[in-house]
Amino acid sequence: MAMIFRYLSKYRDTGLLLLRILIGLSFLAHGLPKLMEGPDLWIKLGKSM
Repeated sequence: MAMIFRYLSKYRDTGLLLLRILIGLSFLAHGLPKLMEGPDLWIKLGKSM
């Protein structure tokens, strides 16, 4: 079991990079439509919070 972890530790930085990219893309996919709608939607979202 320890041998597997030793082997995978070489790819730790790459795995973290991919995880950060995927999280960033998901934030972008959920936030960009809200930003593109403009101030009218921002006011509606602010009031609903």
